[in-house]
Amino acid sequence: MELSVEESRPRRSWVEDAMSEFRVIGHDAFLDKYAKGTPPRWVYLVHEGIEYPAKALWAAALSHGVTPTTTRGFKTGQGRAELERLGFIVFTERPGSDIIREAQVDLDQMESEGERHIREIGVLKRSAAIVAAAKRRSPLKCEVCDFDFEQTYGELGRGYIECHHIEPLNYRGGNSAPTRVGDLALLCANCHRMAHRKGQVVAVEDLRKHLRK
Repeated sequence: MELSVEESRPRRSWVEDAMSEFRVIGHDAFLDKYAKGTPPRWVYLVHEGIEYPAKALWAAALSHGVTPTTTRGFKTGQGRAELERLGFIVFTERPGSDIIREAQVDLDQMESEGERHIREIGVLKRSAAIVAAAKRRSPLKCEVCDFDFEQTYGELGRGYIECHHIEPLNYRGGNSAPTRVGDLALLCANCHRMAHRKGQVVAVEDLRKHLRK
């Protein structure tokens, strides 16, 4: 049964909650939960460098705010239109193609922002101590592209690098386990984003291969 117009209009905060869930449980588990394991044919939503399966994301947003829903309850175009209405930019990608088309963007479009909301979400416990220990390595450069923040930005960039868990914490199933310094890779912001491209983890060595290409 198709959802009514009123039911099919999630709030942006519901979509953001769905994105958070996607990042925690991963691409495949997210599709299993909201799309019966079926990947999108060609529509993805790209937000802050991460690709989300748009139809499954919209189903998850409805599930967070209205009622448990799967992708069978609506059409792809309906979900995409509502995501765009909330201010998200949807990119379309056809399987097997390296071409990504941008949706038409109205640079004069305006939406209200800044209202304060309180949300309760589950997060994975992280250790600042192990990150600090990893950052004592020298030189402090990206292990993929050799980018050095201090060399590029001077004093502003001194001591800055991002730590990447080679094996994601969400693989631990919510259980605490020791993390060694060797379990972390030092990456620049760009390579860190690419390591989590499409909700999956790309190995550091594979990132180097992509860069060499």
